[in-house]
Formats: sequence, structure tokens, C-alpha cells
Amino acid sequence: MVIFGSILIERIIKFQNFSKVADIKKGSIYDFKLSIFVALLIALIRYGITMYFKESLLQFLSTKRLRTLEDGKKRADQLCKWLFDVFYYSGSTITAYLILKDQKFFPSYLGGPEDGNCDLLFMNYPNVPEVKYLEVFYLVQAGTHLYTFVH
Repeated sequence: MVIFGSILIERIIKFQNFSKVADIKKGSIYDFKLSIFVALLIALIRYGITMYFKESLLQFLSTKRLRTLEDGKKRADQLCKWLFDVFYYSGSTITAYLILKDQKFFPSYLGGPEDGNCDLLFMNYPNVPEVKYLEVFYLVQAGTHLYTFVH
């Protein structure tokens, strides 16, 4: 993790100082505080779900299909993970849709504006359109991936 983290930080610093992108708005390494907070929050939520639902799921599982109690605990842990994943990824998808639905580059066939077109995303590249709350959304997603990586 230290090696990959060092490489990531080195590349971020290079990107920050690259002359071709000097006029593009860039975030700070300190923006990742939100991602770290989200990773900790997800760890707490996952722990809470496991503590609250594991025993009832274990009782619900059919004893005919389980060879041992240890198999039941593994299955209950997996079901708790899936329960969290269903709610998290459903909420994440709905949030992303609500953030992007009114953008000119969001296609109309996905519920965007009538004149929405994916090609408009690359207009004025590398100065991409600024979307309200999208940076926060990305940092929350980064926190999710950080939790998964550490877990």
C-alpha cells in the first residue's frame, strides 16, 4: 500500500505541475479527507449491518443446505455484504442520475434533456463542464473503493 500510495502521490504532483493543464481547476490532496471519512463510515455501517442482521439470517438459513455452523456464518456474512451492496449501489446510481440528468452531455434516451448528446462532453476539452456535486460524488466513490481496498 505504501508503494502504490507513493506512486499515486507522485503522479498527482506531476499532474498538478504539468504545463498543458495549468489553467484547469484541480483538487487538492486534502480533498481526500472526505473519502477517508466515507471509508470509515462505510466500515461502521457494514459492521452495524452484520451485527444486527447476522444472527437472524443465520436462523433463517436452511439447516439442510448447511454442513456446519461455520458454513452458516460465512453465508450470513455474505448475505449481509449483499444487503449493504444492494442499498449502496442503488442509492449511488440514483444519486448519479439526479446529479447528471439535466446536463447537456447526458443523452436524452437516458432521461437527459431533449437536446442531450454525449458528444457535448468533449466540447472545449480539456476544460470539461463543471457539474454541481459531481466532485463530492467522486470523493464518496473514492471512499468506497478505499474501504474495499483496505478491507
